[in-house]
Amino acid sequence: MMSILKSRPFNIGMYSTLLKGCRRYLYQLRAEENKWSLHSLRPNRTRTYYKRPEKKKGGPSIRGWVIFAGTTVGIGVAGIIFAGAPSKEPEEDIDNYDHKNIALAYIYRAKDRLRNSIKYFSDPISPKLLPDPLTEPYYQPPYTLVLEMTDILVHPEYDRATGWRFRKRPGVDALLRQCAPPLFEIVIFTCEGGMGAMPVIDKLDSEGCIMYRLFRDSTLYKNGHHIKDMSALNRDLSKVIVVDWDRNATKLNESNAVHLKRWDGDPSDTTLFDLIPFLRTIATSGVSDVRTVLDFYRQQGDDMLEVFKANQARFLEEEQRRTKLQRERGAANNRWSSGGFTGKFFGSRSAPEARQEDQNFEGPTDLSVPVPAISEPPATGKSDSNVSPQSNSNTWWSGWFGSSTTNEKSK
Repeated sequence: MMSILKSRPFNIGMYSTLLKGCRRYLYQLRAEENKWSLHSLRPNRTRTYYKRPEKKKGGPSIRGWVIFAGTTVGIGVAGIIFAGAPSKEPEEDIDNYDHKNIALAYIYRAKDRLRNSIKYFSDPISPKLLPDPLTEPYYQPPYTLVLEMTDILVHPEYDRATGWRFRKRPGVDALLRQCAPPLFEIVIFTCEGGMGAMPVIDKLDSEGCIMYRLFRDSTLYKNGHHIKDMSALNRDLSKVIVVDWDRNATKLNESNAVHLKRWDGDPSDTTLFDLIPFLRTIATSGVSDVRTVLDFYRQQGDDMLEVFKANQARFLEEEQRRTKLQRERGAANNRWSSGGFTGKFFGSRSAPEARQEDQNFEGPTDLSVPVPAISEPPATGKSDSNVSPQSNSNTWWSGWFGSSTTNEKSK
């Protein structure tokens, strides 16, 4: 072959043809040795494609169903045997299924233990969530104020840079100071876990106004909601007020609930400042049953605080009119009663008569407005500049709240 290349001028086409022939000859020799087909060895002549296997129709085979059923039954039987075995610990309840068939006894015991396990996680951690009320010589506040933490006092916010942070609602400090003992026994009852909520409450309660703290393990879990059962609070329900935004959380004690709008972090919110006079009015009026007061305001509208503010404005307007009328009568009295014969001639009233008319004055014409004036509680040594002082005259309004002690003492 080299002699052919030297004898003739170089030609690319002839050289490539010669190489193809040599390659074909080598393939033939290898095919004869291994008994292969020449067509199977030709490069780039045959192409293979991936074919997706056809899906079997009709689902799993009978064998698969038998294996699945056998495994399920085996696991169930093993679970019943494990959970329904007689107890060997003396502190557990006495077995009440000895008189039944051994198979049924195992099933009943397993069922009871499963129910107890579910109940352990869904029911409150204790039948009495708070200790017994304080007795003398200690002081027990007459009313209990239950507050939700999340979206009532604080609002959680998440940031990838800082993680979870809590924004404090405007008026939290004023609410805790103005409603602290001796007016209310403040309890934080939140649906959050104790590990995450405890540090937040410590930051909020720098002055020690909060007496007790209850968390998620004290709620009743039912139908996907954490419910706050006030009957397990170990307090008189006629003296308990619950402040929350979630109606599902207070549906067992709807008459004790004050529902506020869920706070979304707005710094201009004033809801807690509006709540303070409402709560202080109830506490200082000596209401025997707070549920009657809350039910009345609930019937007037969905927003109790707005109804209270409207009624309070009407009451203050009537009070100003009454004060103005008394001043006019007092001025006329002083001008004519000192005139002697002239005063008698013109028919002026004497001072005792004017005082008698002032005592007979019945106040506002609409006595159905249940807005007593706010009186200051016993001195606690704490004040809040954010809450404006109110009038201290609530004697003749306290009767609407179910307490006539003030009038009886005055008599």
